[in-house]
Amino acid sequence: MAESLRGLGNDMNDGVRTRVSGKKALDIGTANPMNLHPDGGWELLQLKKD
Repeated sequence: MAESLRGLGNDMNDGVRTRVSGKKALDIGTANPMNLHPDGGWELLQLKKD
C-alpha cells in the first residue's frame, strides 16, 4: 500500500533512496534533484504508526 503519491508532502521529491525500519517508526531518506529550488534537496523523514 502506498504511503504517499505526492512526495510525502513535498512535490519536489521524486522517490525514496533509503529506508530503515524500527519497531515504532520508519525512517526515510528522499530523492530530490531540485537542490536550487526552495523546497528542493533531500529530506530525512520519520513515519510513525498511529
